[in-house]
Amino acid sequence: MTSRARRADSPVDPSTLSSRSEVSHDFDHHWQIIKSGFVDDPLTAVLEAGQLVAAMVDDWIERVQAECASLEANHTAAASTEQLRIKLQRYDDFVQRMSGNKVVH
Repeated sequence: MTSRARRADSPVDPSTLSSRSEVSHDFDHHWQIIKSGFVDDPLTAVLEAGQLVAAMVDDWIERVQAECASLEANHTAAASTEQLRIKLQRYDDFVQRMSGNKVVH
């Protein structure tokens, strides 16, 4: 395999995957393939690692933007205090996760 050749198992577009667990598993799977390919082709492994990291960052950004959009939806003056309290709790959870104060499994 040349340094320019791509393995059939190279990183995929995260938008083609259906769930967060599937995305995580797929990234893990591709990371293992990339690491195992280092011995035979270090340059390709490093290039593919960069592509995988970029795909992971893109996936993360898409998920964060989707969650932000969900949080921002339906802010109305007609909302009850209880609805607003729940919304504020969701914002708090989001802020805690984004700041690294809450671990997500």
